[in-house]
Amino acid sequence: MKNDVVLVILGRKMQFLKGIITFTICILTLCIMLSAIVVSVTYTGNYLKFNFVNKTTGTPVSIIVVGEKAPGGASDTIAAADIAAQIGNLAYIVKTETYPTTAEIKDLVKATAVTITTITCYNISKSIAILDSEVTGTIKATYNMILVGGPEANEMVKDLVGKKVSKVTWTEAVDGAVEYIADPYGTGKDVLIVAGATREGTRKAAADLVIRF
Repeated sequence: MKNDVVLVILGRKMQFLKGIITFTICILTLCIMLSAIVVSVTYTGNYLKFNFVNKTTGTPVSIIVVGEKAPGGASDTIAAADIAAQIGNLAYIVKTETYPTTAEIKDLVKATAVTITTITCYNISKSIAILDSEVTGTIKATYNMILVGGPEANEMVKDLVGKKVSKVTWTEAVDGAVEYIADPYGTGKDVLIVAGATREGTRKAAADLVIRF
């Protein structure tokens, strides 16, 4: 009888231990899966200072530059399109105005004034993306530039890397990187480089940037 009780207790302990082991394995598997999913995009510089649109007028003040001869041309174009779509989402202004009410309305609203908030979306009537070969001095002096693709894909990035203005080692940015460079051309306009070691890295960097704004 005693042996039977001992065996039952041992059996239950074994089941309990198996349960713990199974749970632990499940947790470890989940952690491994999540680590594979999470993208670790590196940010260099105070990218929050970069202005995509004029916050007073809602008009875009940035332009996207894609490499004309980029090896991952189609992929970089998709990355640029994602960023352009988000700029379109940001192109609006919110205006709040207070109007005095008339004697007739006062009795209805029980207030001496009415506050009206309006949201005006800016109609982007021209392209906000160009090729690196189309960048001119006027472009540099007029727009903040978002350069898509690393030095192998974008001549503008290659130039900044060659001048040691860009500090990121792009060949190591496997998961993508975003670098903010304040006024690199002395025109009062800033640059944001969105790129990776591969075309996939560039896509990841663009996707991560979009969700931050």
